[in-house]
Amino acid sequence: MRGLILAVVMCFVALSGCDEAKKSKEKADACKTRSCLEGDCDVSGGVFCAALGQMYYNGTDGSVNKARARHFMRKACDGNYAIGCISYGSMLRDGEGGSRNTAAAAKYYQRGCELGYSGSGC
Repeated sequence: MRGLILAVVMCFVALSGCDEAKKSKEKADACKTRSCLEGDCDVSGGVFCAALGQMYYNGTDGSVNKARARHFMRKACDGNYAIGCISYGSMLRDGEGGSRNTAAAAKYYQRGCELGYSGSGC
């Protein structure tokens, strides 16, 4: 269900349409290692950076690194991926992976909402 929700959100933010958004989401889900996602994050941003950030956040394929997770969630947001903005905002709010900044967190939450996130707070 979560994958379906992410694909729907991506449909709203992807410039190339729902089919491309779904393919990107499927490719990101298929990657099980950080190295698999790093090149795609640098080239395509968005969902690939968010998936990489989640891997660092959870310690998938290595140790937990909240600072790297925060970095990649910011890159995901910069790539116009709504969930990346919401995640980055949460990390700013909670001070995970860096200093706490509630004013900046509010701005990133707002950006996530503007990009199509429809979860709580929007």
